[in-house]
Formats: sequence, C-alpha cells, structure tokens
Amino acid sequence: MTVIAMRCPACRTTDAVPPSALLVDVNTVTDDASCAAAVAWICAGCHELVCAPVEWAPLLAMIGAGAVLLDSAEVDEPSGAGPA
Repeated sequence: MTVIAMRCPACRTTDAVPPSALLVDVNTVTDDASCAAAVAWICAGCHELVCAPVEWAPLLAMIGAGAVLLDSAEVDEPSGAGPA
C-alpha cells in the first residue's frame, strides 16, 4: 500500500498517510509563491485536522498517488435537501 509521509505543523509528528486520506485544496491562497496547494489530514499524534502548504513537485506526486482534490465550486442542492 502506498503511503505519504506528512509532518504535522502543530505537534511535529510524522504520519504515514494513505493518499486517499489526504484532502488537497488547490484554491488556498498563500503568500508563498512556491506553494501550489494546501493539504489536510487527520494527525495521528494530536488527533486534529491539520493543514500544510505543499509545493508543486510533491503535489503532483500526491495527486498521482491518489490524493483527493477538493472541488470548491458551489453545488446546487436539490429542493428540500437543505438544512432542516
């Protein structure tokens, strides 16, 4: 099974995360020009959803391995499917 080593920015734990457990948001705006996207996962050390910036080369490897790309486009909900 393929895993990707991700270092938690909060607790500094390095997790072996399966690509399908990584959430990639390419629409995240950062001040760093080398940052291509933000990657989120649940840290096994602090048990929190954490997010870290990622550069282009690692991003392409993550997507190639099967990381999930988040779609920020608005989704039209069918009538009656909204919050109660």
